[in-house]
Amino acid sequence: MRRDYVLTAFGTEGVGKEVSHAQALNRVSDLIAKGTQVSVSSIANNSEVATAFLSAFDYLTRTMPREHQSTITSSIAASLRGMFGDCAVDPKTESNPVWISPLTSLMWFMDVEAVAKSKLYYDEVVRADTSTEVYEIIGGYIKRNGTRKRDAIPI
Repeated sequence: MRRDYVLTAFGTEGVGKEVSHAQALNRVSDLIAKGTQVSVSSIANNSEVATAFLSAFDYLTRTMPREHQSTITSSIAASLRGMFGDCAVDPKTESNPVWISPLTSLMWFMDVEAVAKSKLYYDEVVRADTSTEVYEIIGGYIKRNGTRKRDAIPI
């Protein structure tokens, strides 16, 4: 049975904008080049799926404590509602807005196993027993190797 990994909410890669659009698109391109892409899809804002998603989102927003609201989910809802540019989509982004566009509700489906194995720290992570160990492994990798260069792109 194939299991998919979904990349979505383009433009919200780190509330502090620590990941650039170029880095996110470069990563998607790397995964496509490795043959991990299964499909790409989007939700039309007038579809039954969008209506159900927005209804559930609005309910959760009304009933969930503000500090537990999801920036990713809020960003997708904002995109489906036609918002664009730097937007405060939830309490966490009031002082540091995220960038919303029609691309935010796009979804890239990738083979989850291939995505996991493409991580340079994969071998270390699969031996971890706790989420804290995974966090420390990834943090250590970044500390040793840094992050990708922030390229400018024409959008």
